[in-house]
Amino acid sequence: MSENKEKKFEQLFRAHYKELHRYAYRYLGDSDVAEEVVQQVFLRLWERDWEEQIHTSLKAYLYRAIYNESMNVIKKEQRKLQYQVQEQHRQDFVPAVDESTRDLNEKLQVALAELPEKSRTVFELSRFQEMKYKDIAITLDLSIKTVEGHMSRVLKHLRIELIDYLLSYLYAMNKELLEKYIVGETNELETAMIQNWLEEDAKNKEEYIKMKNMWDSLPKPLVVPDVDVDKAWADFKAVRDSRASDTVVISKKTASVIKWSWWLAASVLILCAVGFYVFDQSHREEMYLSSTGQVRQDSLPDGSVVTLNKNTELAYSSRWTNKNRNVSLKKGEVFFQVHKDKKHPFVIETGKTKITVLGTSFNVRRISDATEVIVSTGLVKVGYANKEVFLRPQQMITIRDNDTLKVEKEPVKDQFYKYYVDRVFDFENTPLQRVVELLNRAYDYKIIIDHSSDQKLLLTAKFEQNSLTEILKVISSTFGLKVNVKDREIHLTR
Repeated sequence: MSENKEKKFEQLFRAHYKELHRYAYRYLGDSDVAEEVVQQVFLRLWERDWEEQIHTSLKAYLYRAIYNESMNVIKKEQRKLQYQVQEQHRQDFVPAVDESTRDLNEKLQVALAELPEKSRTVFELSRFQEMKYKDIAITLDLSIKTVEGHMSRVLKHLRIELIDYLLSYLYAMNKELLEKYIVGETNELETAMIQNWLEEDAKNKEEYIKMKNMWDSLPKPLVVPDVDVDKAWADFKAVRDSRASDTVVISKKTASVIKWSWWLAASVLILCAVGFYVFDQSHREEMYLSSTGQVRQDSLPDGSVVTLNKNTELAYSSRWTNKNRNVSLKKGEVFFQVHKDKKHPFVIETGKTKITVLGTSFNVRRISDATEVIVSTGLVKVGYANKEVFLRPQQMITIRDNDTLKVEKEPVKDQFYKYYVDRVFDFENTPLQRVVELLNRAYDYKIIIDHSSDQKLLLTAKFEQNSLTEILKVISSTFGLKVNVKDREIHLTR
């Protein structure tokens, strides 16, 4: 063992241990279990020759590993989260007695629940973990501009939902600059500009205090039990050295047994087989993901990113004895962004269809007894009934479980298949009937166009992170239609 390697690893351990423990604790709610999770992640990192094999951001790798290990602990022990950040703080927060403040807080909680998962994650890391944009970008493997975009989207959403309280603020000064100031991300010049603006007019200060109070009334950063990093490092070395010494002892005993007795060779083989099995199991990476009422984005253990549409179930498995990264899509729809690894193909099985890639992005949708595959980038191989079809970007295919003859691939008719990934609808002369089909899938409503002639109306509009109500308002005003709502059914009529 290189002394220099251990010194570097110790520096890495000490630099990240507390923040990783804090991150694990947020999901597990138990300090001791969180410490065990962090130790396991560092042990695996030590054993895999980390300097040579980690090609992505090391910090991003550590956070993803902690998240995956935490989820595995929760899944294996079949227990619910002991710590729900939003709910806990929602219970602890006691609003002021006046009615306007109470109403504001109620609206706040509803607004937070409506945020897309990625934006909410960025917001939580900023608010609950008190992380700067630069650190959030590293953690989530995003650009700083993307992080700023998510935070701007969150605060824009809060402004829209709380417009009655904050209307005058919108016209006071540059809203993005003020948002950055509130979350502590302005530079020296920007801070001076805002302070001058606050001193110009008492009304400016009043509106700033309103916005600041809104921010301060949100759930506060999590209180995490302190941990002893020196003790944690000593424990880590003890476990690591114990693993190494156990390996040496086993090899010595095995050599001794072989010398002394030929009939014990069978036992040795069994021991080796068991050891091999244990080794294989210890190097297995598994993950189960599901989404119910909302879209979910997550990272798999191999670094691939998956976005699950609503009501989707997916299982990931990778073993040392199997070169493939295996995924089973039981139901629903997933957009895959596969981490490139030529030695370990990424294989998805759904229904009677097998999809194989090395590193690419594509969409898979399971529809009753059929599978739809749409390729965004790269090359995808689709196998069924002893046949293979290769798809390139902007090509798609739909395979039914009972298909045995050749199925033709088709060009992708539009880009709306990714609507749930970023919740952006960019309509350009799109027939209203097609618009309604997409909205029905996205929002789980049944929208009906009462007059068949209106189905051919062409809509040109772009919606980003908008609610169904906002979209229907635009459609109504554009075409002069009335919107009648009854339960989960919406009629567009004259």
